Amino acid sequence: MCPVAPDEIRPGEPRALSRSECLVLLRAQGNGRIAYTSEGVLTVVPATFELTRGKIQFQARNLRRLSEALGQVATVQSDGYDEHSGEHWSVCATGFVVSEGVGDLELEPELFQGFADLDGDRAARTS
Repeated sequence: MCPVAPDEIRPGEPRALSRSECLVLLRAQGNGRIAYTSEGVLTVVPATFELTRGKIQFQARNLRRLSEALGQVATVQSDGYDEHSGEHWSVCATGFVVSEGVGDLELEPELFQGFADLDGDRAARTS
């Protein structure tokens, strides 16, 4: 995660992540969840992915289940914890699910949203 000086973070106040921070975190994490609608029902599925050329490419083991999201707007969400900064983070990337060939499924993100929040235990120690 992008390092932030502890005095720049106020305990209990989430901070917005930039697009570049979101990309770095998604690239490093490589797994999360994808949410889309299937027959009018919200579906959330664990997903493993790679971020390349600004697109989220899903791993082969996810493709059969995720193929029902093809052509739809979907959101990929991933989260984690940075032990160095003491921050929990969450990133969402929203866009259309497309296929550029047989056995290839990816999300073309148009919107990135992310936040980081200082861990409660760490906030107590730094206050």
